[in-house]
Amino acid sequence: EPLGEETDNGQGQARFIHPAQVKVLATFVHAVPRGQLKRAFDPKAMAKADVYPGAWDQIGLEYALGYLTRLQGLYGRASDQRQAVIVWRS
Repeated sequence: EPLGEETDNGQGQARFIHPAQVKVLATFVHAVPRGQLKRAFDPKAMAKADVYPGAWDQIGLEYALGYLTRLQGLYGRASDQRQAVIVWRS
């Protein structure tokens, strides 16, 4: 849920993800096979869809795989500890 307009830095409001939602997200990101991400990685389609952070043809697949691993760790730990997560792009 949005945390309020005062958290909007021009890239959207910060969002609060409740512990129950964190558990669902943890299950989801842990189920994403790295091979599937490798097969689906399409920098041109991502540029056309304006997928953040952009410049995927320069950043590359390893960047995406690295962040998948980080997301799996973040949501896994938060879920295990029944914690909420605040998401904010800066």
